Amino acid sequence: TEYNYTFCNTTPIGTYTVNGVGDLSGTDTVWNYNFEITDTGKPYLTVSGTESMSVTLFIILLTIALFLIGIKVKLSGNPVANIIFKRLFIMGGLYLLSLDAAIIVTIAGSVGLGLEQELFLLLWLINMVIYIFMIFIVITTIFNVLKMINKMAKLKRMGNYGNENEYY
Repeated sequence: TEYNYTFCNTTPIGTYTVNGVGDLSGTDTVWNYNFEITDTGKPYLTVSGTESMSVTLFIILLTIALFLIGIKVKLSGNPVANIIFKRLFIMGGLYLLSLDAAIIVTIAGSVGLGLEQELFLLLWLINMVIYIFMIFIVITTIFNVLKMINKMAKLKRMGNYGNENEYY
């Protein structure tokens, strides 16, 4: 025997349990199953807290390391190359910062918080600010490098090579 039942009032998000009794192969059989109604219509991903936290923590530590290298470490003896490398590390840190935000939004969406629209709007705003700041860094780096090259050429013409702190 085959039958069909259309569920009513399944608009609230949540888990629904269906119970029934059927005459399968001539014997009464009790059955039940669960199904979920989600805001996207797709099942929520089951992400282990340990996995997501470890990946997120690794990316955050890498982000902090790139920022610290870009700020604190002298990367080259040549002042022009040094400023370029430092700014590249800072830009790498900014890129990973936007990746951190995307990972956090994805984890929040996968566990079913129901804040996807608000979080994606916030993610978009954060990424726009980061990208604008990256463009600002590129433009200021170009101007700083040109100014340093000009100053180095002027000092060389005058016969004073000076120390590298004079170029900044």
